[in-house]
Amino acid sequence: MSSAFAVQRALHEALSADAGVTALLGDPPRLWDRPPREAFFPFASYGGTRSEELPDGLQAHRMTLFAWSRETGREEAASVIAAMRSALHHAALTLEDGTLVSLRAVYSDVLKSDGRTFQGVLRLRAVTEAE
Repeated sequence: MSSAFAVQRALHEALSADAGVTALLGDPPRLWDRPPREAFFPFASYGGTRSEELPDGLQAHRMTLFAWSRETGREEAASVIAAMRSALHHAALTLEDGTLVSLRAVYSDVLKSDGRTFQGVLRLRAVTEAE
């Protein structure tokens, strides 16, 4: 069974405890699986997760976080992505089930989503080991 949801819960705890993230997204942070229809900007959301089995009982999880902004320009979305990256890259998180072997930010980007919204993307790779 995949430990991806245990990783997501640990990511959420780490982001909720980070001063840089809460300065931009509020306390508790506006970070959801499914944002409310009338969400206040900026906010963040969880994207897709892909898990694969590795040798020796390990699993690799590719997880995506999005930042959403309606400020003029890309700076706010980029700031949210930078804060989340800072909070998570090489973080030693405790999982409810299993052990986090490594966590790293693979890449980030900021895109124009529509005529007024900017979307930041942060891709993470977590490796876990079952207990």
